[in-house]
Amino acid sequence: MTPQAPRLVRVPLTGRPELYLQGVAEETAARYGEVVARPADADLAVLRLRTPHEPRATRFEPFFPSGSLAFPDDGLKEVLRLLDAVPSSGSTWNGRLSPSRPPGGPRH
Repeated sequence: MTPQAPRLVRVPLTGRPELYLQGVAEETAARYGEVVARPADADLAVLRLRTPHEPRATRFEPFFPSGSLAFPDDGLKEVLRLLDAVPSSGSTWNGRLSPSRPPGGPRH
């Protein structure tokens, strides 16, 4: 299966849109819109996903995510269903340190 480029769609949002969240703190999102429990009720889904990792048993690797960044098929299908159901915006964090990113993970 060849991956397809995502469709880019502009979603005009005004006022306080209804937001479905995954991986985003409700208190943070509530500053920008009304948080809803079901994707079907949302104007926009906002996703913050962590990439998978493969646990390792060496001396240092257990302290750092390592291995493949690929989502398992079932997790990927769930995300793709959500993207098809409602306009969405998202980000992924791979949990790996880089010179431009301090330790501690994503900021909310």
